[in-house]
Amino acid sequence: MPCTFRVRRRVLRSPLVSIIIPTRDRLSLLRRCLQSIETQTTYRHYEILIIDNGSRKPQTLAYLASLPYQVIHDGEPFNFARLNNRAAAVAHGEHLLFLNNDVEVITPEWLEALLEHSQRQEVGAVGAQLLYADGTIQHAGIVLGVRSVAGHAHKYLPAKSEGYFAFPHLIRNYSAVTAACLMLRKAVYEEAGGLDERLAVTFNDVDLCLWLRARGYLIVYTPYARLYHHESRSRWYQPPRAEEVQLMLDRWGTLLPRDPYYNPHLTLEREDFSFDLNRARLVLQDD
Repeated sequence: MPCTFRVRRRVLRSPLVSIIIPTRDRLSLLRRCLQSIETQTTYRHYEILIIDNGSRKPQTLAYLASLPYQVIHDGEPFNFARLNNRAAAVAHGEHLLFLNNDVEVITPEWLEALLEHSQRQEVGAVGAQLLYADGTIQHAGIVLGVRSVAGHAHKYLPAKSEGYFAFPHLIRNYSAVTAACLMLRKAVYEEAGGLDERLAVTFNDVDLCLWLRARGYLIVYTPYARLYHHESRSRWYQPPRAEEVQLMLDRWGTLLPRDPYYNPHLTLEREDFSFDLNRARLVLQDD
């Protein structure tokens, strides 16, 4: 991006990264994810832990049995936080990387780009730039307060577009990043007590990041770790569970409408950083 600069930090000591991938059937997604890691990744000091949440198809079970990676079987009802917590408990890495099974590596330096910030003692968690298959942005950080709890920054923006002050293309702090691709030191994860399993489906990553922020850690987004996220942008929208929304409002309700990394004059109805005249008026009244 013109008139911007990247500060690159050297990765120290080549630490082990534990890549944790929850999965259930949908073999084509998992195979593409693993193949992209194996063929596109320049940083080689990693282990992969696959947490299988009740796959039943014979092809999937045969594939899992053939892998050179540790496979943990969990047949309980889906709980994203529990699956990641269970795998993290047996991970050997100094750094944990929570990764969805429907992502595909684009940039070979993705692990280095995450590690250069995860190794910083003041950083709690690091997130990546995730793109839809059509080249639009699915995640470039998380903004608090969007549709009551949180939303992905610059969602649906073409990846080559500048966006709001070039934010999609800059390393910067956010209040949260998505656990579809999130790295943090295992010591920090243990300090936080892991992901809250009461948030079984949504907002467990936002909750973790806010816990870290409350204790003085930074949450960093880097566009230099770039992956496709094959979540369909056209699928029917399923609203978050009411009980999970309520938990977030009860715990973080005073913070959610006042994201310190988001201009208070911008909308909380969409992820496009557009100006909201009514919200701006309210901010001026509060001042």
